[in-house]
Amino acid sequence: MKIIGADERLAEKSGPKILVVGPSGVGKTSLLPHLHQRDVGLDRGLRCRGRPLGWLNQLQHARERTVIFVAVLEKNIDDFNITTWQPQIEGGKTGRELPAIVDEIITMTWIDFGDRKPVRAFVCTNPNPWGYPAKDRSGRLEQLEPPNLGALITKLIGPEQRKPFKIVSPEQTAQT
Repeated sequence: MKIIGADERLAEKSGPKILVVGPSGVGKTSLLPHLHQRDVGLDRGLRCRGRPLGWLNQLQHARERTVIFVAVLEKNIDDFNITTWQPQIEGGKTGRELPAIVDEIITMTWIDFGDRKPVRAFVCTNPNPWGYPAKDRSGRLEQLEPPNLGALITKLIGPEQRKPFKIVSPEQTAQT
């Protein structure tokens, strides 16, 4: 077995590994049938069934493919009234480990901006005002994105550069 160095791994073409989580009924699963191969370069040939550990092991053979996991988001409130979120996936260990394995964690949920007209949105970065789990390893996503999985994947694999990083001092914040 050949050992691949960090430089070689970074040079490899790799498809994003995405975990989409959210409450039941928000429309996570209905996103998938609307993806078209011509739009985002998806290959629907990879089907993983069975024990979670088995399909997680298959990720090493799917580096160039876009892989999408969908899970219900479970809200847990502890004895100190602190809320935590965890994907509901068969096997408790898998639910804890999957967020570390994927490139992107997207929470699809209803967001109310105070006008009592909630809209569906993807929460893509952490921290966020709602406390939802999110991770954008690509650096290309905004905190909220429209709930269009095809457009999101296109943004992730597109030629654009990462968003510029800007440090704002407390003095600059107070001036605005």
